[in-house]
Amino acid sequence: TASSSSDGGGHSPGGKNNNNNNGEDDDDDMFLSYDEIMQKNNGNSSAAKQQPIPTTTLNHHRHQQYLQQYSPTIDFDLDILPPEPQLGNIEYKLKLINPSKQRFEHLVTQMKWRLREGNGEAIYEIGVSDSGQLHGLSEADMNCSLTCLNQMARKLDASTSVLRRKMLAAGRSVVEVLVRKIPDDQHNIEVRVAVLGGADAGKSTLLGVLTQGEYDNGRGRARLNMFRHMHEIQTGRTSCISHETLGFDQQGNVINYKYNEMMTAEEISDLSTKLV
Repeated sequence: TASSSSDGGGHSPGGKNNNNNNGEDDDDDMFLSYDEIMQKNNGNSSAAKQQPIPTTTLNHHRHQQYLQQYSPTIDFDLDILPPEPQLGNIEYKLKLINPSKQRFEHLVTQMKWRLREGNGEAIYEIGVSDSGQLHGLSEADMNCSLTCLNQMARKLDASTSVLRRKMLAAGRSVVEVLVRKIPDDQHNIEVRVAVLGGADAGKSTLLGVLTQGEYDNGRGRARLNMFRHMHEIQTGRTSCISHETLGFDQQGNVINYKYNEMMTAEEISDLSTKLV
């Protein structure tokens, strides 16, 4: 018997159309210049129908500028999300139920592209249409869709973890899933965050609590490990830039205090899938 294919997604990597009857992707826009596509987009008032800018025609600055302009803010507390972005690492899927072999391979290719856009991380919103409408799925359909998503991820040696679930009416739900794959040329995914603020704002205390897993005692205990010089310990204020590492495993658990209390930065890096 022929299996039915349904994923509710109309976009493939680079904004190609998945709904062609002949199963081929529309590559016409891959040969347009940046200015031609921007002119084409400006003439269309609907953001959901705008043509994407292929990364092959952009330099790094223009590509990042476009991503910042069209990347949506995902807020599950709202009843509707922004339209699915053509670029970036966010993908909406209404459902993933019994895709054909050809369709499954296409979905894997699409996931690979989203992972590359997110530097090894992609966010899948299951039960959401391309327009951003939260339709939700029954428990059976959601389990089937998540199973298919896991199979897609395993094809790429990627891992999946459910970030959050929102219950809708009639027992239907929407699920947000993180798909993660460490790039082949990296040991782990790294994000750098700068903590800035005035004196006595609590910067060192915050970093100490996050990296050590213990609350401050009200007398500055949490920030002691942030100090590098004797005069910093004596005054209670840092006088130089410090660099601290917070590591996470594939399930999102903090590595720093998972195994023992004292771990070096090298040990944290070796055991972590993601570093902050």
